[in-house]
Amino acid sequence: MGLGIANRKAIGADYLDAFQTLLRDHGLGFQGIDPAEVRRRLEIVRNLLLLEDWDTLNAQLDKLQPARHALGLDPLFAALQDQHSDDALTWIDDYLTGSAERAPVKHQQTALLHLALRALDLQRNALRDEQAEIERQIHAFSLRASHALGDLTSRYLELQAEKQRRQAAANPTLQAEADRAQADYAQYRDANAR
Repeated sequence: MGLGIANRKAIGADYLDAFQTLLRDHGLGFQGIDPAEVRRRLEIVRNLLLLEDWDTLNAQLDKLQPARHALGLDPLFAALQDQHSDDALTWIDDYLTGSAERAPVKHQQTALLHLALRALDLQRNALRDEQAEIERQIHAFSLRASHALGDLTSRYLELQAEKQRRQAAANPTLQAEADRAQADYAQYRDANAR
């Protein structure tokens, strides 16, 4: 079973995303970004927000920009862009007290779950292909069996109908069974001829 180019690229992207998340969580990724420096800058941003010094704040945000995506600072930038200083202060406090450190773990779990979902989707497709192959084999077997045994089965049903007809001639209460046997024979004979 071959994977399409789109599936291979998507799987590769998921693996890279999960790998980058693991690197970041263990302090091995995103060279040039010092988390301790980011924490110090966030403390400065917090104090500038309390002072409502927006001019000096922009200079600090410029210095945080390289770490924005790598350390998940997007909510802070969004709050500051809309000048929601209360939301920004709350986010910074959460980050500095450690709740933001759990965000990469959530991101890692999401990436790993996404990867597992893709793997399960591929397994499901493989099982569908296998099911289709098994159904094809069953159909082929049914056709071969019908072809090989068709004449014998037809002859058996013909003899059964003849037997029921003779018994019904001797005992009229068996006529319904004789009619069913004759109908079964005629139906099978027509189906086998097709």
